[in-house]
Amino acid sequence: MAHTQRQAALQDLVNSGLEVLNSEKLSPEPPIAIVVLGAARGGTSAVAACLDALGVAMGRGALPPVYEDLELALAIEEGRETDALALINSRRHSSPWGYKRPGFSRFVEHYHHALGNVRYVSVFRDPLATAVRAQLSSEADLLGTMRRTLEEHRRSQQFLNQSGAPALLVSYEKLLENPAAFVDALAEFCGCPQGDRERAIASIEASPAHYLDHTRNNKSRGRLDIVERRRIRGWAQYLTYRRQAEVAIEVNGREVARVVADQYREDLEEMGISADGRCAFDFELREPLQSGDVVRVFVTGDPFDIMNSPLTYQASKHWWQRLVSRIGLGRD
Repeated sequence: MAHTQRQAALQDLVNSGLEVLNSEKLSPEPPIAIVVLGAARGGTSAVAACLDALGVAMGRGALPPVYEDLELALAIEEGRETDALALINSRRHSSPWGYKRPGFSRFVEHYHHALGNVRYVSVFRDPLATAVRAQLSSEADLLGTMRRTLEEHRRSQQFLNQSGAPALLVSYEKLLENPAAFVDALAEFCGCPQGDRERAIASIEASPAHYLDHTRNNKSRGRLDIVERRRIRGWAQYLTYRRQAEVAIEVNGREVARVVADQYREDLEEMGISADGRCAFDFELREPLQSGDVVRVFVTGDPFDIMNSPLTYQASKHWWQRLVSRIGLGRD
């Protein structure tokens, strides 16, 4: 009996790296907003991936592995308050809905009341590990990144202390040690116990390859949509740089053009891929493609192709060619 009591007492001393602040203010009334606070390269993407698996709507265009709603993020960071408030209001059609963007602590006090019934998940990571990751991903200054990380943590702590809002504090290092405990605590805190617990747990991985790739400073994304005889169409954008992407087009390994992906497409704006929809390209070739030609498209500076590239062009037959094939003329 004494041994059992001793074990129970020791269990109470285990550091889970998880703490809930102001739990008495948790309201079950929808819509519930879940906002992730933290520094860049500081574990916010791991939290966002778990929220997505648990059924929290992370926003239009919030794609893995970082799950950032760029449409809302850019409206906030560019000072377009009217647009930001309209987007926040539109997100309330989903409950719970979420928002993750490193550095949001600079704006959170201003938008706190607009978020309504909001719960915060504030993630903390070893500042040196955060800075080394930033240095590897984007050649960031080590000591400068440590200073900015500590400042981000300070702002988050100050806001949570002053606002009295319900918050789940998370140690990234402890999260990696015990993913199941973190996911269970997150699901309970966010009010979404019916989410995909196993997928959420499986999403937690130290330095996953897809995240390392995604956070390169020259990382881009896009898609090759159409390859026709004289036309190549798609979209592309940088994920870090706030400028239109330059796209290189190759045919059979030979570069035939470089174009800027700055054309407007309504569907890209509606899907939240681009805040203003201006990341498309539509290029007309001087020399028509021949059957079997291989078209490759990539953003300059990024060694990887955009989605759906390369594509092999297959010329469609004319009506008389289809007729000849159907009746068997021209065969030996």
